[in-house]
Amino acid sequence: MGWAVTRLTVLGGPLAITPTAAADAEGLTLSSWLAEAAADRLRLKALHHLVDEWEAEHGAISVAELDVLEDKVAEARRSAKQRRRRAGTKASRAVAS
Repeated sequence: MGWAVTRLTVLGGPLAITPTAAADAEGLTLSSWLAEAAADRLRLKALHHLVDEWEAEHGAISVAELDVLEDKVAEARRSAKQRRRRAGTKASRAVAS
């Protein structure tokens, strides 16, 4: 396993409430939810870099192509969320046994 860093983070207003509610809704700790959000942000940054490189070589991606890709990403996210839920349910059953 890797290493962990403990930091004090102050979130005010909606940034204090919304992530906590989202984490609760997904059955995650706030720390886990924030870690996933940070990982998502880093993946998005890497994706932007990759797209920039691809467009420099092949030309701009069309709006129609982006729409198709957005649909595929949305479906992949739904599938991943369902897999996490199923994995959580299986883990709960194993603990109860």
